[in-house]
Amino acid sequence: MRILLIFMAALLYSQQCHAIGGGGMGYRDGMFWGNDLNRDEYLSISEAKGIYNLGNPEVFAKYDKDSDGLLIKFEFYDYLAERTDNE
Repeated sequence: MRILLIFMAALLYSQQCHAIGGGGMGYRDGMFWGNDLNRDEYLSISEAKGIYNLGNPEVFAKYDKDSDGLLIKFEFYDYLAERTDNE
C-alpha cells in the first residue's frame, strides 16, 4: 500500500511540474501541426484541406501573404484570427 501511495504522489508531482512549464500545445499549434503532415513547418493547399475552408484556393491565396503557395505558422494564425464564417 505504501508503494502505491509513493507512486501516486510521484505521478501527481510530475504532472504538476509538466503543467507549470506549459507542456502541451494550444489550439492553434495543434491545428497547424496536426495538418502539417510532412512536418516541413508549412501548410500546403492539400494539407490545408482538413481545416475548415482553407483548402479553397481563393481562401488559401488570401492568407498566403508572400504568395509562395505555402502557409507558415503565422499566416495560419492570421487565418484563424481573421477568417469569416464562410472561410
